[in-house]
Amino acid sequence: MQPVHRTLDILEVIARSQSSMSLAEISQELSLSPSTVHRFMKDLEDRGFVIRTNKRRYLLGPAVRALLSNTSSHQVREAAAPVLRNLVRQHGEAAFLAEMTGAKVVCIEFFEGTRSLRHHVQVGTTLPLNAASSARAIMSMLPEDEIDDILADATLEQYTARTITSKEVLKSHLASSRTLGYDVCDDEMEDFTWAVSTPLSDGKGPIPFAITTVAPLSSMQSANRREELIASTRQAGRVVSHELGATSRDT
Repeated sequence: MQPVHRTLDILEVIARSQSSMSLAEISQELSLSPSTVHRFMKDLEDRGFVIRTNKRRYLLGPAVRALLSNTSSHQVREAAAPVLRNLVRQHGEAAFLAEMTGAKVVCIEFFEGTRSLRHHVQVGTTLPLNAASSARAIMSMLPEDEIDDILADATLEQYTARTITSKEVLKSHLASSRTLGYDVCDDEMEDFTWAVSTPLSDGKGPIPFAITTVAPLSSMQSANRREELIASTRQAGRVVSHELGATSRDT
């Protein structure tokens, strides 16, 4: 049981800290060697329980919030699947569910649309933090210091001519998405593709999941069509969130 105890001790030390902690500070606090602590930190980082900043300091990660919320990936998939299917039936466009673990956002459920749309997203696809509306929708609900720490180590690659590659511009975009309650990817991750994502919540607040509707850009030239998909996706997010225990004030 010693490894379990040590893992919990590390999480408790970081949770008590008022700021990020270095490996040396954690080692000193627990009277453990840096090599021992490093081994545990690597596992915790891989699972999303801690985030390592570019200054090699550690903060609690989004997996801790997911654990505290009592909402598992399986529960979210079960709640989201029928809602995503309904989105596809309603509009004929593809829809998917994404989850953030650590500093990574991955597609965990995907439902094909009835249109012929070439895209690269499937279950298991890692979605770029700066270009995918799903990643940005989830990040928009994170505390600002956590966003800073995630972006500190991130490389913002350019996928299309419209991709955001500036961290300051991305942070401003996330603030706008948080206010709106959704994020739109307009030809930013894949050429000729449009998407809208909305973050999910449960009875305890935001959780690291988002649902997305994806459409060919050619079908989204009408403002009415865009507003229709934004409204439907946001409503779908509310339905899933309510299923997970959120109230109308949370969504």
